[in-house]
Amino acid sequence: MVVGCGLVLVFLWTACEKAAPPKKQRDSIEHKASIPIIPRGRVVVATAKGERYLLEIEARMSLTQAVSFYRRQLARENWSELRVQKVQPGLWGLTARRGMFEITGRIKQLNQGVISIGFERKVRKREAAVIPPVPKDVPILRDQIIWRGPYFEAPDGRAEIRGSSALAAPALGKTLLAALQLKGWTVQRHAGNQRFEATKRITRTLTPETCKAKARQLQQRGWQVKLLKDGKTFDAVRRLVYHVESAAKGAQVRMILAYSELTPARAKDPGQPRPAAGPDAGAARPRTPQSANVVPLPKDLTLWPSTEPVLGVRRSETVLSFTLDRKCKSPTALLEEIRKLLGKRGYHGLNAGRPAGQVLATRGSRSATLFKGKRAVVVIVNRELEACTVQLTLVRKGR
Repeated sequence: MVVGCGLVLVFLWTACEKAAPPKKQRDSIEHKASIPIIPRGRVVVATAKGERYLLEIEARMSLTQAVSFYRRQLARENWSELRVQKVQPGLWGLTARRGMFEITGRIKQLNQGVISIGFERKVRKREAAVIPPVPKDVPILRDQIIWRGPYFEAPDGRAEIRGSSALAAPALGKTLLAALQLKGWTVQRHAGNQRFEATKRITRTLTPETCKAKARQLQQRGWQVKLLKDGKTFDAVRRLVYHVESAAKGAQVRMILAYSELTPARAKDPGQPRPAAGPDAGAARPRTPQSANVVPLPKDLTLWPSTEPVLGVRRSETVLSFTLDRKCKSPTALLEEIRKLLGKRGYHGLNAGRPAGQVLATRGSRSATLFKGKRAVVVIVNRELEACTVQLTLVRKGR
């Protein structure tokens, strides 16, 4: 009897083992140069240039799915300092670091539901310390924060400067808060006291002519200005944002402000004598910051004389963008003046015999496209108060 029961139990156990469904194995994710390939993605480009590795993937899925996958998967694979942010509609950017490598990527919506994903992987190089060229009322805490280049472009055409500190994030946050309040900023904390949004506000009532002139002056210095209906009062707001995040040793800091607040580096006068060597003559000095995005206006696009260099933003390897301010009677008249200036410098419309391209008009805005060799420039003139803004977008033909 005992032997019979034992045989029955063995038979039932064996049957249960055979009936149990097999465990579902997790699909392995393919990688190229330690960069995960999104499932159903097709590798279009995978090439190495020295220490640089370039990877391009195409996939038929939604933009949200692609962004969610890389935000989750890169974190799982221990990529640190991961930042995924929306640059503009249909385009997201990301950066991350791991070990000796850093990657920069973009996720872009193409036509008919296709997503283009591009990555550049480089060997991580430590940048030298810089002193951010910011106004005096912007705290940089030189004794607590080491700022490094290059500078980056943040959403809404703003500049981002990054640094690190040996202080823990809570202690650094308290120091930063005190420094901002001492400089006259009104500060709000967000996201678990990691984001500090500082604002300054000016509201003044002047004569109509003085009010508009003052508003233009503030706009050029990074203020957001609203002119009230009475024509004599303006309301101006200036914003400064700090992100203080905990790191393995200390804290990481990101400062975001308007590009127009950055002071361009001036060329040194060759006739100026060098300062005498002192006891710290051999000490390393912070070097002049070199921005990865800020570029000077090409000479053949310099429309009017200027004592200060006109700076723009590098949107990509082939696209540069510049914004200028100019008094004007109307956008149409100013655009016609620009077309004539550029026509004298070799720019023309689609028909080579014409001095400028076709003019497109929308409410309060005029635009034209001109060509010169392998370059095209799109000119957009918008009405702003009594002045106009001129946007120049230079497109260079890729190799």
